[in-house]
Amino acid sequence: MVRSALGTVRALGNLRQRIGEYAGMLTLLQGGKFRLRTLTEARALAAALAGACKDPPSAGMGLAELLVNAVEHGNLGIDFAEKSELLEKGSWEN
Repeated sequence: MVRSALGTVRALGNLRQRIGEYAGMLTLLQGGKFRLRTLTEARALAAALAGACKDPPSAGMGLAELLVNAVEHGNLGIDFAEKSELLEKGSWEN
């Protein structure tokens, strides 16, 4: 789980640099719908949305956790026991 969290932190940092200049545009958003299927998409969306928040690092971590959980449980149907097993084997990201 720690390895997963560190990966999320690294991904958020890298993505924040690339999209930071556009994140302010999200404050103009009146409504919207996002469709995502992968962990990469979840992390990218979290970074983009975090840029429009008062505390981007904290918001990014929280949003990433919510969106990654949505992919894990919603898209992939992975439960806690299965995720724990995959993390133990080092194959969760795959």
